[in-house]
Amino acid sequence: MISGHRHKEELNNGGGVAHMASYKDLVKNHFDTKGIKYLEPKDDVLIVPYSADNLNEMKVIIDFDSDEGKAEFVCLDIGQFADDQFAKGLIACNTCNTKFRWTKFYIDEEGHVLVRADAILDEETCGEECLEMVQRMVHIIDEAYPVFMKARWA
Repeated sequence: MISGHRHKEELNNGGGVAHMASYKDLVKNHFDTKGIKYLEPKDDVLIVPYSADNLNEMKVIIDFDSDEGKAEFVCLDIGQFADDQFAKGLIACNTCNTKFRWTKFYIDEEGHVLVRADAILDEETCGEECLEMVQRMVHIIDEAYPVFMKARWA
């Protein structure tokens, strides 16, 4: 599953395991019928680019674990806090974690703000479930973005 900055390198290098197809393929089919654009950097991952009111560009990464019928949703680089701003960043994460129950905000070891969520998938509805989760994350992140910018620049 995806956690933190090191996964950017894995995604950019295209490395992946040659298992998994069904959930990802079902989700891709659903996204195609809805006109949702996505990228496929590796076998078990989709990246869904989105834009919103407060954050013009974000990418929700869906990391499928078809053996378990689960998916992890991650959005990287919502903002970054320098070492001397780390406490402000943590307070902003706590504020958002309290306000938004569907996602978890945290700061990685390099100061990047990340957001993640997990879902258990059903073969019959996984396309709808993943689209709903992506759209929910985009909405939550867009609403939370000003909290992080205020903490960073205040």
